[in-house]
Amino acid sequence: MSEKKYSREEIVEALERKKAKKPCHRCGNATFVLIDDYSKLNLYSDTDNSNSESSVPVVLIGCDNCGAITPHALYALVDKKDEKVEESKKDKNKKKGLKNG
Repeated sequence: MSEKKYSREEIVEALERKKAKKPCHRCGNATFVLIDDYSKLNLYSDTDNSNSESSVPVVLIGCDNCGAITPHALYALVDKKDEKVEESKKDKNKKKGLKNG
């Protein structure tokens, strides 16, 4: 399953809905930028394992003063079920010969 690309507006709205509006934790600046694309935080079952077994998709927010970067877990902001519903619609349309959109 391909992951849905959420728009900048959807992510900003989700951050605001979750009240993630406090000033920068490093310098106290009040303005931030949403960094394009996604990142992933790798998860490990122990500290000796150098191979990541799974990961958490994150969006990154950067302070536009000092550059401190704060990750936010994507699926804490958006509902992953919505992604599955969207994927299901695409599959149904594909079977019917319809274009996605």
